[in-house]
Amino acid sequence: MLVKIILGQHISSRRLDVHKNALFSAIGLIGMSLTSEALAVVPLSGSMALRVGAYRVTGVGNVRIVDNYDVDTDSWSATPQSLAISAATTGTDANGGLWSASGTGSSNWVSATQGTVSFQNYGWSFSVPNTNGDFIGVNLDGHFIPGQINGYDWEYRFKAAGAGTFTISYDVSLASGNGLGLQGWNIGSNSGSITLGTALSPVTSGQKIISFSAGENVHVFLSGQGDVAVGGGGPGTSYYRTGYMNGAFSWSITESAPPPPPPPPPPPPPPPPSVPEPASWLMMISGFGLIGAALRRQARKQVTDW
Repeated sequence: MLVKIILGQHISSRRLDVHKNALFSAIGLIGMSLTSEALAVVPLSGSMALRVGAYRVTGVGNVRIVDNYDVDTDSWSATPQSLAISAATTGTDANGGLWSASGTGSSNWVSATQGTVSFQNYGWSFSVPNTNGDFIGVNLDGHFIPGQINGYDWEYRFKAAGAGTFTISYDVSLASGNGLGLQGWNIGSNSGSITLGTALSPVTSGQKIISFSAGENVHVFLSGQGDVAVGGGGPGTSYYRTGYMNGAFSWSITESAPPPPPPPPPPPPPPPPSVPEPASWLMMISGFGLIGAALRRQARKQVTDW
């Protein structure tokens, strides 16, 4: 009976060890899974906006007497989707003058961590044979009217689980005409912005890398430089001007992998073999003694009977 008890204790201990090992392995896998799932960009919102204007200001008193404009916006929240915008407007005068501003844009989120932005034919055209002393002009931007639209030609807001980088490549080119006054776009984020083109030409290309911290709500954007505007005129003058630009941007987000979770602790060593306690040994010895005494009495009895 004692042997059965000891074997039973060994079996129970080994079963317990197996269960513990399985539990430790499961905990390790769960930890790795949680780490993998946590390392992800959470998209919050995205948008595009364009406001184009065509205006005329009197040569006397600097009063704006014509102010035509067009606005277009597109956006999403929580779930990325493709966006598209287009706006165009014109200004005219009694002398047959015509001036206009226009542009189209689109953006695509391949995923929460990769996408493209494209601006096509952002610019203006002037054909004014006689300004009659008035100043004529156009503007082209995402935030010409404060408070009316969000202020960015393109923007993306996301929450970063881990520290990482937002990398954006850009290629701004002159589509047609003269680039004077077409200033291109700024690239910006929570930590500041950089200017790409100049007032003399928007043409530029390169790459910008923006770093962010773990857990940060990141805001990245493209915006026209100030109120991108051009104009001209004066008493008895004519004004002819055309300029259009394109902007192509591609971006990606890379998060730095956090250190791997520590390995699960080793299972505890199996318990030592069970040893009878002193009281049990005493009972066994006493039992053996009683058996020996009984055998001796039996032997003496048999001798006496002979």
